Amino acid sequence: MLIERESLVVAELQKQIDCSEGLMSVRSVLEGILTTAFPSKSATDALRLYCEQSNFQSYLADVSKISGFSVGNLTKSAKSVYGMLSQIIHGGSTFSIDSIDTTTIPQSVLRDKCTLNAVAAIFKFERRDIRFYVGGRGGGILKLPTPPRSSTHSVASSA
Repeated sequence: MLIERESLVVAELQKQIDCSEGLMSVRSVLEGILTTAFPSKSATDALRLYCEQSNFQSYLADVSKISGFSVGNLTKSAKSVYGMLSQIIHGGSTFSIDSIDTTTIPQSVLRDKCTLNAVAAIFKFERRDIRFYVGGRGGGILKLPTPPRSSTHSVASSA
């Protein structure tokens, strides 16, 4: 219980940092995570590399036990989530950029529980809580385990 509470406090502080850096949507935060981890790669290539990290794959194994989705399906969904999140901007959306709510997350992500678990796993692995970036929607739906912590929990912190 203490670990979960600490994790939530850290996620709240990370949300404040993200907002101060202009990262307010799920897509922008994901892009920030990826460009920090792999600065010379495109977001799509960085996401693929991020998902293939052994420590993230180990965490997905823990998420798999809780969610019921296989590690393979979670990995596949995680690798495709950036494209899904970009649909609202690049996918021929009829919305003007000014009318897009920064907390909008495509229904294709919200309805696909495997994809939702996959993107939430990336956020949780990076000490974030996805609920803070989607306007609090989906609260209580996802209960992911807290990843084991070390000084090198991701490529971003060890690079």
